[in-house]
Amino acid sequence: MHVHRAAVAVAISSLGTACFAEPIVLRAERMLDVRGGAIVRDAVVVVDGELIDAHTHLTVGTAGEVLEPWERMSMGPIDMALQAAANARATLQAGFTTVREAGANDFIDVSLRRAVERGILAGRGSSPPGTR
Repeated sequence: MHVHRAAVAVAISSLGTACFAEPIVLRAERMLDVRGGAIVRDAVVVVDGELIDAHTHLTVGTAGEVLEPWERMSMGPIDMALQAAANARATLQAGFTTVREAGANDFIDVSLRRAVERGILAGRGSSPPGTR
């Protein structure tokens, strides 16, 4: 069995709830070692830091609600901002500590990051594209 330590960037959406106070151990029958270019069998990965979702669209989609296409198209910036806050909360509850937002209209992603920084919304980190 091979043990690998991963500080960041394991994106698995089905992991528990709340942010991780203790390391998480993931077991894989097969895993690609991207540094060595080899398949590792019976791998164990220890995540002892942040869990990052590196490609999100928090203003798109809903947390558990299905919208008709016309409903999505009629959403204004305030609707999208509220949806982004709900999706950010669901992402945090799924265990992710940081997201890399891949783009949102009306700078909603930037406003969301500022709200987290000010303590208005719960969260640790957000990185909207082109802002850092």
